[in-house]
Amino acid sequence: MPKLLTKSKYLVGLQCAGYMWDLFHNPEKIPKPDKAQQYVFDQGTIIGQLATKAFPYGIAIPESNFMENIRKSKKLLLKRVPLFEAAFMIDGIYSRADVLKPAGKNQWDIIEVKSGTKVKDVNVHDVSFQKHCYEKAGLKIRKCFLMTLNNEYIRKGKIDVNKLFKQTDITEKVEKFSEGIETRIAELKKVIASKKRPTVPISHNCKKPYECPLKKDCWSSLPEGNVFELSRGGKKSHDLFDQGIVLIKDIPKEVDLTLNQGLQHQCACTGKPHI
Repeated sequence: MPKLLTKSKYLVGLQCAGYMWDLFHNPEKIPKPDKAQQYVFDQGTIIGQLATKAFPYGIAIPESNFMENIRKSKKLLLKRVPLFEAAFMIDGIYSRADVLKPAGKNQWDIIEVKSGTKVKDVNVHDVSFQKHCYEKAGLKIRKCFLMTLNNEYIRKGKIDVNKLFKQTDITEKVEKFSEGIETRIAELKKVIASKKRPTVPISHNCKKPYECPLKKDCWSSLPEGNVFELSRGGKKSHDLFDQGIVLIKDIPKEVDLTLNQGLQHQCACTGKPHI
């Protein structure tokens, strides 16, 4: 199999090029999801299956055979019915759609299903990659939607999928997030092809949009008493680190600290505990 840039790896690459490189070159380094994470993944699968019931005439395309899935996806486009997990591969990029719904004359709508209740930037990046891939493969995309759970729905009897879910038109956001996507994809392809792991500095991206599973490895070089040990440091810790301030004891006096942070700073400077 070629080293394809999929939508999931594209999202990882946006967060951390080093993490994405490891997915291709050191996959054994990536820890397996724990029980809590696996539970979340399983719930997402259940939500995705429920969402298909909102499109009664849709066709599910088997995912087991990679190339067969791609061939069937292309063939089933002619039927002009909703397609579940349709796959497309072009120029080294690959993506599957939760739902591709026919719209207008020879057009399609992308409907991405998420188990959350609101639109997040990472979801828009997800759909923007899909749109780019499908359009390169020859599809005409009309609109893009995010299908999320409706947290105001109250179940009475059997689940009404049309009330359980709500669709949000994110077409304009996708267009905005698609600006420069060709360049981003080209840069990530270079990372994939490189024999050397890129050097990626510690940043907010280590936790956003998701906690990086390799964060412990990357942060292990930090000395004891570093600014990330500040009580509720958050953005302040990152800002200090970006300024080249690594240790709590080196924080300038003019920096505004909370009471607890101030006590930490005092202890670090004096070497004495606070009782």
